[in-house]
Amino acid sequence: MRGQLSGDFKNDNMPVYKKIILRNLLMNWVSNPHFVAYDINLLPCLAISRVRKKNIPILAWTIDSEEKKEKASKYSDNIIFEGELT
Repeated sequence: MRGQLSGDFKNDNMPVYKKIILRNLLMNWVSNPHFVAYDINLLPCLAISRVRKKNIPILAWTIDSEEKKEKASKYSDNIIFEGELT
């Protein structure tokens, strides 16, 4: 199994064009992931809409609150949790 993790990369030291390519999953034709794990703070987004059309499962990360859990249940197939939810 191969997954692709993605987010906004705003704090990463790289050129803007690379951030756009990574955030929008434009190289997935090379990595050919079996699933995509996407930052919950960026969902919903156009990149995920394109992935869904290819029937690739979407995981939302990192879920650390009930509010994020509810949002993730709308936009993803599964969830990556951090800590404990009560």
